[in-house]
Amino acid sequence: MKIAAFIDISHSAGGGLQQTLGVVKLLKKITAKNYTLQFVTSNIKISEYFNNRGVDNFLFNKNNFLTKLMLKISKINIFNKIFKKYNPFETFLKKNKFDLVFFIDQSSLALYCEKTSFIFNIWQLDHRKLNFFPEYDFRTYFQTENLYKFAANRSFKILIDCEKSKNEFAHFYNCSKKKINIQPLLPNLIFSKKELTPKLKDKRISNLNLKKTIFYPAQFWAHKNHSYLLDAILHMKNSGMGNYSFIFTGRDRGNLNFIREKIKKLDIEKNIHVIEYLNDEEIIYLYENCLSLVLPTFVGSTSLPLYEAFYFKSNVIYNNDILDNELKDKVLKLDIKDPKNLCEILKKFEENKDFNKEKLNLAKNYIDQILDEENLINNYKKIFDEFYYYYSRYN
Repeated sequence: MKIAAFIDISHSAGGGLQQTLGVVKLLKKITAKNYTLQFVTSNIKISEYFNNRGVDNFLFNKNNFLTKLMLKISKINIFNKIFKKYNPFETFLKKNKFDLVFFIDQSSLALYCEKTSFIFNIWQLDHRKLNFFPEYDFRTYFQTENLYKFAANRSFKILIDCEKSKNEFAHFYNCSKKKINIQPLLPNLIFSKKELTPKLKDKRISNLNLKKTIFYPAQFWAHKNHSYLLDAILHMKNSGMGNYSFIFTGRDRGNLNFIREKIKKLDIEKNIHVIEYLNDEEIIYLYENCLSLVLPTFVGSTSLPLYEAFYFKSNVIYNNDILDNELKDKVLKLDIKDPKNLCEILKKFEENKDFNKEKLNLAKNYIDQILDEENLINNYKKIFDEFYYYYSRYN
């Protein structure tokens, strides 16, 4: 049996790329008698990106003009019957004798698996719950719904991050829970080689008192709620706690100008350092040396930064309303409706810098267990073995 481990992520996709890299590193270690895995990429740039990292891959170039055209035509209802047999993705799979596709990221190419079995990843469900944010506009909502409904009905397995998300997906898409497997998010950063003396390219990091610095690694989407932190910083400044610094790092996804303008309007420029890119060494250094990670996001029952912070033993201040129940006792709970709440939490550190030590140890033990490499690999192998069992009944 032959499995296509399919990569359709952009090389500039931030957390999505980190998740994909982490999974790829695990899949490379899987060996089995009954099946083989072959990595497949969907465009030239991502193919080169993974080749440069020692990941050999086949290329299905979805950006080729003719392929792109046929993919579109084959999904137009009036042409569907005529052009169905010219489905270029399934033709590629058949030509290369793939029996199963494991979509490592949330690829819309799953919609073209009309005869081929596939495994699909679900990374977020918030277009259903928070569709008033601009990033979840009607077009995005419609495309995501179409993809998720198809995956719920046609996939062999759905992979999702935690019990809360599993229950939500089963409810929203009338999907059997037997089909849904929990596989925790896998931060690639934990595999990075830790340098004894990290090279800090951005001099602002070296010049800060990190014991008075809060770290927020998040792309600038509206749902990431940087705005809460600005209100909280203003309250801190007015309360005599204006000696704290905040580092924001991540790509602009349409909300950065709004955040910059609000920073200026509130006159808190001295407290905030916007760094759009940090390398892995710098990020690990900040996890290990900043006072705390803060995540006021509206999205994320779990998240990569949360797991990274657990792994590197960083304090974590997290929006309590959205967390999976299994995680709530491992973080400092943040009330994002109250800007004063962050100030109250930071005062506890001033009173006793080690007041959160018990949760730090609890979080570290937890993350070491759920991200145990052998267990993670075995989770994937069980799914592949289960499919092989059924496959062997008719092949």
